[in-house]
Amino acid sequence: MNQKNSKDRPLSSVESAACRLLCAMLVLFLLDLGLCSSAGCASVELPPQETYDFVTNALQRGASIWRETHAGPAEGSDSGNGASSESAGPASSSSVCLDFRFGGFNGAKAKEDPRCRLSSPKITADSIRYKWETKVPSDWARNKTESGNLVIAAAFFWDEDAKKWVGGKFEWTDESRSSRSCQNIYEGYGGWEAAAWEYAKKRAFCVLSADGKYRSNLLED
Repeated sequence: MNQKNSKDRPLSSVESAACRLLCAMLVLFLLDLGLCSSAGCASVELPPQETYDFVTNALQRGASIWRETHAGPAEGSDSGNGASSESAGPASSSSVCLDFRFGGFNGAKAKEDPRCRLSSPKITADSIRYKWETKVPSDWARNKTESGNLVIAAAFFWDEDAKKWVGGKFEWTDESRSSRSCQNIYEGYGGWEAAAWEYAKKRAFCVLSADGKYRSNLLED
């Protein structure tokens, strides 16, 4: 059986340096031992303290080099193969760029609130359906109307050239509603571009507090 082991590969530069250092230490030790044996330890002046300091430091350096060579990168280090500790995948919902261009409302500074979660999206050119996993937090600002205390419903389409979501407010909603019609978009509500929405390859949806401070997660479909 032909099995490769560590003896088959050449020494790395770090390992070679460690070997040279250990060899130098061994030579110093043998020289000191030879002098002691030939002349008698009692009659030979002991090496100065600096010699012992040098040997001790060399031993510590050799041990450090050995650990660096064989232990691999320290836990939590991001130096392995140049890889970052962060994922290189698509941006998360909390950091995604939302361009609020329509609807007369700017929610670009809204922070994603993990307390408000939506799921099960079904977003078409005509309607948006979704499920409330958790309700709107009690400290969110709402718009008090005859239809209830409402939050903002915002829709977006993917702009491939700009690499971002473009859209904005198109409706009001609350937890009693799990779908919204896109009629306002086609009627040009707040400057909405109906054609861009209708022929978009990707669409998204979220809800926001009435003051624009918070938003839910972004649903994509």
